[in-house]
Amino acid sequence: MKKIVKQTAVALLIGAVLTGCGGGSSSKDTTEDVSFLLDKTYQERVGDSYTIASTIKVTYSNGEKLDKSYESVENYTEVDAIPLKYNYSNSIISPYLLATTRVDGEITDLEYMSSSGDTIIDDDLDEYTSIDFTTASGSEEPENINIGDTFNFNESSILFSSKTSEEIGKKTADMEFTIFNQENITVLAGVFDTIKIGYRFSNTSLVDGISDTFGGQGYSWIDINSGVTVKITMDINMTLNKYDMTANVLSESELKEYSISSVKNSEKLQKQTLIKKINLDEVLSNIRTRVDNIKGEKTE
Repeated sequence: MKKIVKQTAVALLIGAVLTGCGGGSSSKDTTEDVSFLLDKTYQERVGDSYTIASTIKVTYSNGEKLDKSYESVENYTEVDAIPLKYNYSNSIISPYLLATTRVDGEITDLEYMSSSGDTIIDDDLDEYTSIDFTTASGSEEPENINIGDTFNFNESSILFSSKTSEEIGKKTADMEFTIFNQENITVLAGVFDTIKIGYRFSNTSLVDGISDTFGGQGYSWIDINSGVTVKITMDINMTLNKYDMTANVLSESELKEYSISSVKNSEKLQKQTLIKKINLDEVLSNIRTRVDNIKGEKTE
């Protein structure tokens, strides 16, 4: 049964960017009128690097448990082409930004992006999605949003085998964000003045005719000064039809170390009674990556 636990963790909790103990945090009273100017959070650049401390706790309906702490490293490099195996249409021209995630020195995820940060190929080395076969919809981005505002996003993707490039299934995702407040938090990388965003999500994947579902909720904290996500928490309930069981996952992720390009003056987050630049699309991508990529152990 231990092998099933590992396989389940790998299949549904793949690879990592923020998990770990949170450190102390204290909320600020934000009863005054606070709004956020939607522009953009920090956009990763060539040479950027993030180290994330992660913890994951899984409890299965058969009584088995998985309790794991680990670190992942995410590096950003520039590439001129996307491998032919992905059959990408090249509708977005090069150069591309490649995010490579490693756990214990082993590559666990490859994400090819446009220079502006749009995901083109997301490959967890078991299965991948392509922008050519992904549709997304959701709330229109207003010019200003306020604390308490809620936004919805939906996405549907065809899944392809990382080994054969053949179509193996599909997945759908629905997510709802709520803007909470300003909060000062401490993580391994230091003390940050952040914006706290709550979210709820549900995911359904159909692979080889077998459907698995999972959904839950959590929070994301974004540094006001740099726009970098410094912490994410998740509480997920899963139905694993492939293994005829259910599972609950508790995950907490935090930034340990990071090295990023200097933010240009024109891109710095401005303050006017707490006016911030937050791009919900970037937040969605960040959380979605972590939902898809909480890494367990590789099975032999």
